[in-house]
Amino acid sequence: MADRDIEVVVIGGGQAGLSAGYFLRRSGFVPERDYVLLDHSPSPGGAWQFRWPALRLSPQDGSGATAALDGGTRVHVLAVREGERGRLAVGPPADRQLGSAVVGAG
Repeated sequence: MADRDIEVVVIGGGQAGLSAGYFLRRSGFVPERDYVLLDHSPSPGGAWQFRWPALRLSPQDGSGATAALDGGTRVHVLAVREGERGRLAVGPPADRQLGSAVVGAG
């Protein structure tokens, strides 16, 4: 798979990653075009998904936090390295995200 060039790569889909995604989207960034959220868990939410059902996020909860999930991709990030053209290369070598900014939210 080819490298993917994107503005912001958020590593971690827990509370901090969801917050970053929310504020990126609120600032006009478009999920999957301008930013992507990467997390290794089966679904976004970090530790929330392993706790009480009342703490789990759903599109019906009205919190607005799920808007950040549109850019979510399940991936195991192995490394963040210097990439081409001053970009940062994030992820496994076969499927890298190249970003001008990386948010470590894991």
